Amino acid sequence: MQRFVAQQRRTESARDQMGMEEAKATLAMAYGMIEHQLGEHLGQGFTMADCAAAPALFYASAVLPFPADHQKLIRYADWLMARPSVRRSIEGAKPYLHFFPLAAL
Repeated sequence: MQRFVAQQRRTESARDQMGMEEAKATLAMAYGMIEHQLGEHLGQGFTMADCAAAPALFYASAVLPFPADHQKLIRYADWLMARPSVRRSIEGAKPYLHFFPLAAL
């Protein structure tokens, strides 16, 4: 995700299109791994791993939306974003989100 975002900070003519496509492919592979590993996690507590996953998935979905066939990942991300603590964090970050190169979050 970081590689793709870094390219967005460049002018369009200076962007490495191949690098951005590779970054998206890597992110898609990560989505597949998460989909495979999730199992039946939802509703079994909120862990430090969930705390780490929330911001990463929030920003990653702006780079590459979750594939429709990754229903576990979609449910997990929705579950995370619905958590009161995550919602408070996103609300607190809103004044600064315009600094993110993909600010249409």
